[in-house]
Amino acid sequence: GNLRNLRILRVGTNSLTSLPDRMGLLSSLESIDLYENSLRSLPETFGDLKVLETLNMDSAFNEAIDTLPGQLANLQNLKTLHLRANNLTSIPRRLGELSLLCTLSLENNELRYFPKEMCELRSLTRLDLSQNRLQSLPDDFGKLKSLVELNLQDNLLSTLPKGMAKLQLLQVLNVSNNEIEVIPECVGKLAGLHTLLISDNLLLSATTHTTTADNNVVDVHLRKCHNSIIDWGNKSTTTGSPSLPPLLRNLNLSGNRLVSMPQQICGLDRLETLNLSRNRLLSVSNQLTKLPKLHTLLLAQNDLTSLPRGMDKLKSLRVLQIEGNDIPGSRIPRKFLRLERRRRRSSVKGDGKVVDKGVQYIVELGVGYWGSLFGRWGTAIYVGFEEFGLDIAFHPGFRHPMGSFRIRGVVNNASMGWIPEPGVFHNFRLELHDDGKHVIQISSPITGKTFERTFKSERLFHEVKGPFVCRVWARVNV
Repeated sequence: GNLRNLRILRVGTNSLTSLPDRMGLLSSLESIDLYENSLRSLPETFGDLKVLETLNMDSAFNEAIDTLPGQLANLQNLKTLHLRANNLTSIPRRLGELSLLCTLSLENNELRYFPKEMCELRSLTRLDLSQNRLQSLPDDFGKLKSLVELNLQDNLLSTLPKGMAKLQLLQVLNVSNNEIEVIPECVGKLAGLHTLLISDNLLLSATTHTTTADNNVVDVHLRKCHNSIIDWGNKSTTTGSPSLPPLLRNLNLSGNRLVSMPQQICGLDRLETLNLSRNRLLSVSNQLTKLPKLHTLLLAQNDLTSLPRGMDKLKSLRVLQIEGNDIPGSRIPRKFLRLERRRRRSSVKGDGKVVDKGVQYIVELGVGYWGSLFGRWGTAIYVGFEEFGLDIAFHPGFRHPMGSFRIRGVVNNASMGWIPEPGVFHNFRLELHDDGKHVIQISSPITGKTFERTFKSERLFHEVKGPFVCRVWARVNV
């Protein structure tokens, strides 16, 4: 039939292996969605779709597009082009003629070079070149002056072109998992940059040659760079010593070889999240307690035997992770865990009769789930005494499509009725009663959904000795 007035075409997740040449006759098409098919190529007549604005050819199959026709350059109205997870080894140079293109996704292909002609895309604001085999970028990369987000993660880059310093609108730069040994000088000249992700590189030191542009950076991720020296490189005007960007809100230095906490951190008055997990820290500076806005402090998997004095001064602190250290349970800040021992509290049953209930302990804390949405990894919490306690876990999508919950030896995998959100700290509350009947509650701060269950475990308060402890494991295989 005559489909020349067709504006939107969505044929994703089919088994298409080819497209007809007559497709070029659909002259009114503005949006085409071809994701997750088995296309190996496109017809040359594709370039006749003069008003096309959005083209999605993301793939998830082994049979994917390995070549693009140069005629795509004729799509002069194209603004969004998605080519994720194909088998592209090169990009037609003529694609640099797409003057209105704003978003280009080439994630997870086989690209070994980025043509300098592509640097003529003056309207491009978002570029994703992650998971390719790029070893270098052209010197003309600085011509992409409209770029706001640039993802170069999972390539083979050892440096960045000096011309990148011209990308003054760039806000987010991800160069994680490359082969960078020194943070390139151009990074320090990106005036608009607020998020720098440079984790999983070969950094010998986290030093930059910087200008005042660094003052705008609020997020820095230097996870697993194997560096024992953290030095941002710019000098304090008062002390002459190295200082981190003063507006920094989130700093991730996990998975390095740090044996002491960089002192510059203590001067970051706006810091909200600090991740120093999986290092070799022996101690943490007491000056850390002077950070007024710090709400998340992650110190797991270090060699700490104590926490800084004056932790009660961290009025904004909501999340503290210290598992995998040698810190006695008795030194966990009471202010954070809100761990209370209560005796003989009254409550009202459904029939209105007032009865005494011996509430021995109430544990309240924020715990997060960090795995994939339907993975086998969850969050585990140990609560009780050294001799005997409760090993509790909740985990999305394992055995139950709406989330699972279990207590080892007490409750097997039971349905929660809703899926916890990955990367979000959930509210965890546990009431432990001396009659052996306990109550657990897990709720989401985003959706407001709550899981509550009463369970019985009589052994917990029977002939046990030792301090009451609470440990959190961020992930546990269930």
